[in-house]
Amino acid sequence: MSKLNASLNYKDKQDNQYEFELYSIDHEFSESWGGVYVFTNRDSTKSPATHSLKYIGKAKSFNTRFDSHDKIGTSGINCIGIYKVSEESKRIAIETSLIKKNKPPLNTQHN
Repeated sequence: MSKLNASLNYKDKQDNQYEFELYSIDHEFSESWGGVYVFTNRDSTKSPATHSLKYIGKAKSFNTRFDSHDKIGTSGINCIGIYKVSEESKRIAIETSLIKKNKPPLNTQHN
């Protein structure tokens, strides 16, 4: 599988909304852009599919970040959502604010 024909929206602590493009967990990113990402457990038995947020992180480059991520394979994670952000300072701010607002169970920092 690869890119899913769907997206997810998450709000941060300041009520800013971010739209994440969704991909299956086995997608191999060849592009070198970075940003903020979410790991979810996607339940496709429902229509439309539902997602349970598990983890929020940031990456300089999506094409290398997920190769050996320690959260993949835990808690039923089967979907990656990405939000492209070029500047590291913005990635840090968005990641931190999203974690504080959404409190994903696998994040231990900022929770």
